[in-house]
Amino acid sequence: MEEQETIRQQKAMIMSQILSREALERLANIRTVKPEKAEKLEMILIQNAQRGAIQGKMSEQQMVDMLEEVN
Repeated sequence: MEEQETIRQQKAMIMSQILSREALERLANIRTVKPEKAEKLEMILIQNAQRGAIQGKMSEQQMVDMLEEVN
């Protein structure tokens, strides 16, 4: 249980570093409606960040574009 909380906090920290405020809000909305889709999107975002594919903070529109590719 504690390990899951640590992982959740680490993901939240990464998301706050790579997503704009609006993109974070969109991700939260997606999590409310489709938690599995939000989880998948987070993993893609983290992988992209780790390989340097995300420069600066991602805007809401960029995240929406990525969501369309995931669907």
